[in-house]
Amino acid sequence: MSVNPSIAFAAVALQSDRDTPAQTPTFLHGLTGGTPYAVSKSTASRAVSCGNRAASNARVESIEANPTVNTLCYPDVFPLYLFAALGAIKSQKADDVGSGYYRHTITMGAKLPYLTLWGQLDTGVGMTSGCRVGNLSLTASGNDYLDASISLMGIDSKFGLPQIPGSLNASCYGGQFITTDCQFKLDTASDTPKDALVAEASFTIENNAAAQSSLGRAMPRDIGYGQLAAGVNVTTIPDDFKQFQKMLTGSESATEVSSRVVFGSVYAKFILDSDEKQSIEVKYDHVPFSAEFPEADPEGNEATIQFSCDSAIVRDAKSSPVTFTVVNKVASYQAAHAAASARSRRA
Repeated sequence: MSVNPSIAFAAVALQSDRDTPAQTPTFLHGLTGGTPYAVSKSTASRAVSCGNRAASNARVESIEANPTVNTLCYPDVFPLYLFAALGAIKSQKADDVGSGYYRHTITMGAKLPYLTLWGQLDTGVGMTSGCRVGNLSLTASGNDYLDASISLMGIDSKFGLPQIPGSLNASCYGGQFITTDCQFKLDTASDTPKDALVAEASFTIENNAAAQSSLGRAMPRDIGYGQLAAGVNVTTIPDDFKQFQKMLTGSESATEVSSRVVFGSVYAKFILDSDEKQSIEVKYDHVPFSAEFPEADPEGNEATIQFSCDSAIVRDAKSSPVTFTVVNKVASYQAAHAAASARSRRA
C-alpha cells in the first residue's frame, strides 16, 4: 500500500541548550500541511582530469534540516512556537480569568531558544534537534480557524525511528482559536487602535535565520539569526477614507501629504472555540503602514484597502515591536531552561 499523507503528526519540546536534544516531546499536535521532517543532502564533485570526461569523485557538500509545520493554533502548543520565534516569555496566573488559567506574554528577546521537533508521516518518523524558528506566520480570514505556519532550521537529524516517544494526547481535540466573535482594531497614525471592519489579516515574524557551517561537518554547527522583522498585512472594508488619509497625512484633519513617517498600530483578539476564557491577543505597535488607493470598478461591489508593513519599528531599546498574549491552562514554557540554570548553579 502506498504512503498515506493524511496520517501525520508533529511533536515538539524546548531544549535546555543547543547541544542537548529533548528526550520526549512536551506537545503533540495535528497538521494542516507542511513537512515536519525534511532533510536535503547535496553532493558535489571536484573537477579532476583522469583521462576521460566523467567525474571521478563525489562528496557530501551539505545536509540541511528544514522542517515546516502548518497547523491550527492549538492553545497549548502555539505559545511555545511563539516563544521560539520571538525569544522572551513571561508567565503568571490569570486569576482574573479563573482558577487554573495562566497568562503568557510573549515579546522580542535577545536570544532564540532551541527546539526538538519530531515529525510523522504515515509510518515514517524522524527527529530534528537544535531547531530555531526562521519564520512564523498567523493568518485570520472569514469565519474560520486561525492558521499558523512555522519554518524551522535544525542542526542534527534522525530518521527511521519506531515512533514519536512518549504517550501524549494530541492537542487536536482541545479546541482551536477561531475568528468567530473576534476583536480587531486598527489605526494608521497612532498607537491606540480603533475598531475596524476587516476581511482578512496576517501577522509574520521573520528572524533571517541561516545555517552556520564549520570545517569537517556536513550538518550546520549552529543556526544563526539576524534582526527581527515583524510584518503585518490587513485588508479592511472601509466606510470612508479616514484611515487612508491619516496614513498619508498623520491626522484626520490634515490634507497635506506628510514627508515624515507616520506610525500606526494593530490589535486583534481571538477566542478558543471550546472555552471563551482562553484567548490569544496580538498587538503590533509603531507600524509604518503603506497602502494603495482602491481602483474604480464599474461593477460596483465593495472596496477594500490593504494596509501592510514588512517590519514594525521598536520604540526604544527596551520595547518590543510585537506582543502576543495567550491565556490557556499551561503553567509554564520554560521548564527546560530552568533545569539548565539549576544544573549550572549546582556545578
